[in-house]
Amino acid sequence: RPVFLSYSSKNEDTARIITNFLECSDIDVFYADDSIRPGDDQAVRVRAALSARVFIALISDTYESSGFCIGELDNALDLQKDNTRNPRLKIIPILYNSPETAEQNSSIIKCIEKNRELTMEADRPLDALQKLLLSVQNHLRPLSRPAQTAT
Repeated sequence: RPVFLSYSSKNEDTARIITNFLECSDIDVFYADDSIRPGDDQAVRVRAALSARVFIALISDTYESSGFCIGELDNALDLQKDNTRNPRLKIIPILYNSPETAEQNSSIIKCIEKNRELTMEADRPLDALQKLLLSVQNHLRPLSRPAQTAT
């Protein structure tokens, strides 16, 4: 799947909204609730993140305290730095409801420094969703090839 959505389980409703919004535009999203079944190995998440072209981190106060979320973000940052394994990985951090503790976590700080973030408030999500959709669509657009000249 071209998009991997990393989120805290406490933000599952918002993650579902993001997933539905992108999937309505024919963008396939790896969303743990749909993609991981009970008993599945955590390695499923890692493999999905390794193959994604867009990694979306829904950063909230509860994201920062989740070892799984920070582990996924660290893996994405490592992949972005070592572009031989996934040369086209784009990370899109979404700051959800202005998380106060996000600026205290080194992984989140590194993510925000290297990637342009979006902000999303629970009472006004549409602006952020539209910007997210445009960013994802632009990144997933096939690379244009130079026109071949007739010989």
